[in-house]
Amino acid sequence: MQRNGFAVKVTEVIALEVADQPGGLAAILDALEGTGINVEYAYSLTGRTKSGHALLLFRFSDPNTALRVLKERNINTVGSEELTKRLKG
Repeated sequence: MQRNGFAVKVTEVIALEVADQPGGLAAILDALEGTGINVEYAYSLTGRTKSGHALLLFRFSDPNTALRVLKERNINTVGSEELTKRLKG
């Protein structure tokens, strides 16, 4: 892409399984409340996981701390290999 004049930047994102219902995103944000970690951006992927959850990708201001906090609060993260497998169907 750079060869064609596009600006390219690779950033670390974290994939999370989120309940596909009202309040699903709130559970993620509540887990991070008071930690000083900011959501820089987020986007969703189409479809659902086998467990019926939505997949959201987040860019956090402090990805390592966010990952630790989310795991401590039993928020299910999806690793890159698993995410790739799910996307390929």
